[in-house]
Amino acid sequence: MYEDLVTLIDIQNLEKQLQDEKLVLSEIEKEKELDSLLIRFKTIKESLNNYNESLELNVKAYRELEIKLIDVQEELSSLEEEIYSGKSNSKELHYMLQEKDNNRELVNNYEEELMRKLEEGELFRDEIDKYSLEEEKLSKLIEEVRFNYAKEIQVLEDKIKSLQDEIIKLESKISDKLLNEYKTKGERLGFQLACYIKQDGICGGCHVKIPSRTLRDINNHKTAKCDECGRYLVIEKN
Repeated sequence: MYEDLVTLIDIQNLEKQLQDEKLVLSEIEKEKELDSLLIRFKTIKESLNNYNESLELNVKAYRELEIKLIDVQEELSSLEEEIYSGKSNSKELHYMLQEKDNNRELVNNYEEELMRKLEEGELFRDEIDKYSLEEEKLSKLIEEVRFNYAKEIQVLEDKIKSLQDEIIKLESKISDKLLNEYKTKGERLGFQLACYIKQDGICGGCHVKIPSRTLRDINNHKTAKCDECGRYLVIEKN
C-alpha cells in the first residue's frame, strides 16, 4: 500500500502540472493581442477601400471636367474667330462678346476645379500609400504573432500529451481500489487524496498536527488517514 500511495502522490503532482499547463494553454488561446491586431487590420482595410473608391470618383470627376473644359475652350476659340473675322454686325458682336466673357469665366472655373481635383487626388494617393504601408507591416506582424501562438500552443499540447501519458502509465501501477477512490474523492480534496507528512508531524494537506498514535501506526507500516482532512498520510523516505 505504501508504494501505491507514493505513486499516487506522483500522479497528483503530475495532475497539478497538467492543470497548470492547460490553464496556460487556455490563456494563450484567449490572448487578445491577435484579436486587437485583426480589428486594426480590418479598420485599415476599410479605410484603404474608402480612399481607393474616393480616388476613383476623383479621377472620374477630373476626366469629366477635362471634357467640359475642352468643349468650352473650343467654343471660345470658335467665338474668337467669328469676333475677329469682321463679318458680324454690332448686335451679333455684342452677343458674341458676352458669350466670350461667359465662356472665359467657365474656363477659369473649370481650371480652378481641376486644380482642386488634382490636389484632392494627391491627398487620396498619399493616404492610400500610408495605409498600404501600414497594411503590409500589420499583415507581417499578424503572421508572426500567429506563428508564435501556434508554436507555443504546439509545445504546450505536446507537454500536456506527455503528462497525460505519464499519468496513465502510473495509474496502471496502483490498485484499482485506490485509483477509484482517487477518481471519486480526489476532486473534493483538491486532487490530493494522499500527502507526505511534513516536519514536526504536520499533515501536508491541511497542515494540522497529526496525533502521535497516528504517527505510530504509520511507522508500524499501517495505512492511516488524517483525522482532520481524511487524506492518506505517507512518510517520505530519504
